[in-house]
This record gives sequence, C-alpha cells and structure tokens, in this order.
Amino acid sequence: MCPTIYLGYLMGIYDRDYYRPQPRWGDKLGLPQQGFTKLLVCALAGIFILQVFSSPNDPFTGILGLDPGKVQGGEIWRLVSYGFVHDTRDPFHILMNGLVIWFFGLMLEGEIHQTKVAKIFLSAILFGGLVFCAMVWMGFRPTPSLCVGASGGATALMVTAAWRNPKLSILLFFLLPVPLWFATVLFVGLDLFLFLQGNARVAVEVHLAGAAVATLWHWASFSHSNLTGYFRSLKRAVVGPKLHLYQVKSDNNLKIVNNPKKASTKKIAIPKGEGSPTWKSETEMDRILEKISSSGIQSLSEDERRFLLSESARLKSERGP
Repeated sequence: MCPTIYLGYLMGIYDRDYYRPQPRWGDKLGLPQQGFTKLLVCALAGIFILQVFSSPNDPFTGILGLDPGKVQGGEIWRLVSYGFVHDTRDPFHILMNGLVIWFFGLMLEGEIHQTKVAKIFLSAILFGGLVFCAMVWMGFRPTPSLCVGASGGATALMVTAAWRNPKLSILLFFLLPVPLWFATVLFVGLDLFLFLQGNARVAVEVHLAGAAVATLWHWASFSHSNLTGYFRSLKRAVVGPKLHLYQVKSDNNLKIVNNPKKASTKKIAIPKGEGSPTWKSETEMDRILEKISSSGIQSLSEDERRFLLSESARLKSERGP
C-alpha cells in the first residue's frame, strides 16, 4: 500500500522559528530530519542481501532470529534483532514490510521527530518479541518456533499514521483508494481473525502487539498534551499570565498626566499587558501548537492555517533579512 499524497512540510511550518525542533541525538550524529526511516530500510535491505548470498547456511537467521528457547538461555538480543532479518524463501515479505516502513515512516517523520518514530518502531519490535515468546512458553505455539521479520514495527508505524491522519487516502493493493483508517482496521482485523483461528504459520500476534504499542504511544502523547494544557491553564488562573517586558520605542505609548501640585507634566508608560494584541497572538499561537502536537497538523482549520502564515510573515519582518 502507498499513500496517494505525502504530508511532509504541508505549510512549511517546521521552518518557522516558533516551531523548529530542538537538536536531538539524530541531529548530533549528522542524520537528516528524515534519516531514521531511510537508514532502517537500507539496513533491512542490506541484511536481506547478505542472507541471500549466504544461503543455504544463512548464519544471520541463526544468530538474530527469535528463538524463545535461546532467549531463555540468555540470548536476549534476539527480542529485537529478529526484526532485522527475513525469510529468504519469501521475498514478498520483506518487500511489503519495506514499503510500509518507507511510506508511513517518512510521513510520520514529517510530523514528529525521527527519535519518536524510532522509539515506536523498536518498542513494537521488542513487545512483539516478548508476546511471541510468551505464546511459545505457555504452549500456544508448537516448539521449536522461530520468528523473523519487521512486520510488528511496520504495523506500528501504519497504526500510528492512521491515528494521526485517519482520513488520508491511500491505494489499497495499489488499486483501490480508501481512507487510511479503513485499510488499517481491515489489516488489523484480519490479523485478529487469524489469531483467533489459531493460525500458527504466521506470527500474527506480533502484528497485533505492534498495533497495541502504536495505540498506547498515541494515547500517552494525547493524554500528556491534554494534561500539559490543563496545568498551564491552572497555573494562569492561580499565578496569572506570564510577565512580558516591553521597550517603549515612541511617544505613541505614552500618556500625559497633569499633576495639579506641579507645573510640569509626567510621561507614564503604559505597558502592553494581558488583553493587548501581542498577548492575544502569543496565546493563540500556544493553543495552535498544542493542537498540532496532540492531533497533528491536519486537524487545523483554514483560519488557523492562515493565522500561522500571517504570524510567520510578521516575525520574519520584525527579525529582518
């Protein structure tokens, strides 16, 4: 499946001074803004090529594949490393995983930082590995069982994109345009059906674990944004608004007050406090940025988009060339 539109820098908002991401570990390592997804896909493709050329022995699967028995023996790296190897007998598996990771990973990195995309992917792989091992240890899967593939992480990226952009149109099986939420429900629902049927050939529980991790990440982010907004409102109600310092640049901001006891007059500066146009603009900007953080840029109305563009132009003009 692939998106028919790309939601990267829709308004160029990430180039604005008031919404430029702070440097993270990826920036310090010299990675571009959308570096994780590209690096991940290249790593998956490179490891798969090494697997193919090393067949039929293929030591990579033996060392990195998820073997619950060997995990019990202390080889805990397999809980994550299995997501980087694939079955060489089924090239369609890595092809579909690579496409899903590429399209939805790049889409998400256009909205959130690549660090969070990496956390979502890796945590989905880890949780999926734990679920698979638990299924084997509890006797729900035949032993010996071996799991390989990045399907859990790919599912997590697709579900995350669906939570953030449910109405995004994608091409289902490259043919039928459908909303992203519909395609996601269809694929996750199929995995759930196969799981309930006891299909042991495909590790659908890993897919479902990835969907669960993505949902938890989304809910946690949404709840954090709501709590942050609530505490900011509570702080303003108790403490009052933030104090702003203003420099009087002209006599237009001065009011002449006659002192009956003195022949001279005094000039009293009237600061631009709460209720001024500048204060209202900053308050509106805070509200819109919180909305983008919790619901994504697609949730903005036309008026809010125009407001961001106008504020950007104003800030640029004040800053100068």
